[in-house]
Amino acid sequence: MTEHGNTEHSGYELVRTTLVQAVGVDPAALTPRTALGDLRLDSLALVELALALEDRTGKPMTGVTERSTLAEVAELIDAVDIDVVDVNAVDTEPSVPPARAPGPVVGIVR
Repeated sequence: MTEHGNTEHSGYELVRTTLVQAVGVDPAALTPRTALGDLRLDSLALVELALALEDRTGKPMTGVTERSTLAEVAELIDAVDIDVVDVNAVDTEPSVPPARAPGPVVGIVR
């Protein structure tokens, strides 16, 4: 994130989109300098945000607090040096592999 608050940065857009989609925040209320506490998010909403960001980045978001600004959260995402998941993509693959057919029961014979 630049000091000028470049909102076209992928980390910022991920935070912004996640707040709107996963937490239900009005997009008009979001700027890079908006603190999460200013959005009146309760502790459950903060946890939901952190978990949604973890799902989309594959990295823990333990530094997300009510005092964090959107720009700071975006910097956390950018600092982990990952490929940000497309938040608009639909996951068509199951997250759990299909169960295998049971094989023969093998036991120890004495």
